[in-house]
Amino acid sequence: MTCTFLRFMGHLSESGCFRLDIGWETPRIARRARGDADLSLEAYDDSGSLLAKGPVERKARYCGDQGLLCNQGERIVGHVVLHAHTRSVILLHGQRVLHRMEVHPERPKIESVRVSKQEDGKLLIEWCAEHSRPLSFSIAFSDEGKRAVVVARDLHDRCLLIDPASLSGGRGCIISVLATDGARSTVARSETFDLPIKPPTTTILEPQENAMIAPDQPFSLLGRAQDAMGRSLPEDGLVWSINNKVVATGRSLALGGPLAPGKYRIELVHRDDNRSSAVSRCQIEVAERTPEQEEWLRISGSVCAEPFGRRAESGAGGR
Repeated sequence: MTCTFLRFMGHLSESGCFRLDIGWETPRIARRARGDADLSLEAYDDSGSLLAKGPVERKARYCGDQGLLCNQGERIVGHVVLHAHTRSVILLHGQRVLHRMEVHPERPKIESVRVSKQEDGKLLIEWCAEHSRPLSFSIAFSDEGKRAVVVARDLHDRCLLIDPASLSGGRGCIISVLATDGARSTVARSETFDLPIKPPTTTILEPQENAMIAPDQPFSLLGRAQDAMGRSLPEDGLVWSINNKVVATGRSLALGGPLAPGKYRIELVHRDDNRSSAVSRCQIEVAERTPEQEEWLRISGSVCAEPFGRRAESGAGGR
């Protein structure tokens, strides 16, 4: 027997005041709320009979783009089974009611999601929706691999103009529109459409451009590959090379060196099954050996092999 859940979200201040955020219906819960000893959700019908109880989880709240913790309260995330006769959901702190949300008997109606390409390359998304309560809308884009990303939230207009430059492309792309009154919700999808495939990007995180590296010592190579929507790509497509010689494959973190003094060009390439590739380059310099290091190498008799058979040339080249 299948059931529907009501996703409940909001913000609880330090003073105990609760502010409701957007909620919606979902046929499944990807990750169950951990549950809090003091907080709970309860669903009731018109007569006040208890229909269901659900867990509530407190989450740390972050401010801005720097990922800093806020001191103004906590995010509240919970879920409860939505019955056909559910008419209210109550958030409780012990026996104290923090918030009562009325649940409409009918879901919003949304249809006719249309996507049209404009002369400037942007996409115009339009839809029709009806409900007896005010609605807000969230827009998501998904590509042919069913990878989805939210492109807009909490809209009140029934149209949106987006630039697809930051979206992955390909055949069979879809725009989904979620309409919600804060509790009841409906999702409608557009017809499939095609976008140009965007190449992936690679980034070398370590070493940094023009970094000075100690001679005859190993060092870390750290990088990543991402698609057009910023999601990490599999490591098995990564290839590291130093001065055009492959030193590691299939790893975001690898070992470079040891290298003799000189300048070197590091390259990180990502290739996938679609034959699309991306490359990043940086130049580093390995410092000259000190007299003490030269003496140690002479005594030990383990002089570091010159880079790939010879000393690095000063004109290794940059990006």
